[in-house]
Amino acid sequence: RYGPALPVAGAYANKINNDGETLRLVDLVGEDIFHFTFNDIWHPTSDGSGHSLVAFNEGSLPGNYGDPGSWRPSSTISGSPGMADDITTYAGWLATEFTPAELSDPTVTGPDIDLDANGFGTLMSYALGLEPRSPEPAKYPFAVLVTDGGEQFPAMTFRRRKWAVDLNYRVMVSDNLVNWAEATEVFGTVSDNRDGTESVTIHDTSPVTATTQRFMRLEVDVDAP
Repeated sequence: RYGPALPVAGAYANKINNDGETLRLVDLVGEDIFHFTFNDIWHPTSDGSGHSLVAFNEGSLPGNYGDPGSWRPSSTISGSPGMADDITTYAGWLATEFTPAELSDPTVTGPDIDLDANGFGTLMSYALGLEPRSPEPAKYPFAVLVTDGGEQFPAMTFRRRKWAVDLNYRVMVSDNLVNWAEATEVFGTVSDNRDGTESVTIHDTSPVTATTQRFMRLEVDVDAP
């Protein structure tokens, strides 16, 4: 997304070969603006799956471009040449989903407004990788029983944004809907959904018993800009 870039000479002179190479951008007097080597294998979805590499934090340029942690996959297939690819923040996502008039109306885009009546407000739709205007039941969080260490535990599986820099996710558990505690034990492996989200399963702090009822809920809040 940054150019003009000067690829190294060879079979791919004057174009990028999409397989890792050295890029250099110079100013009018020949001084380097940046000069680094990238590789598309840094992130699986940018290695042949159609996503481009995007600077993780464009607000802190110049960065350490040779570091894989300075990059993330684009939010959409083929990237967004000439446009912002800012869905790493709630504000950036809102700007891609709503018009300026809608953004100025809290009855349309307030964090708790549920436009598609699916039980998730605007903020939670962002956090779960959902469309804000159309229900997507296959992507909703769900409860499951898991076995860990020979005991069964209630658990919740949910989708979360891989690259969000302003979200805090908490799975909370209770036996009375009054007193809540955070559960942090991840069960199994985190699964990449290849759409900018990943699915994770968090299990309860207490195993299943015949006499105890347990409740789970997902809390999400966003850091202030």
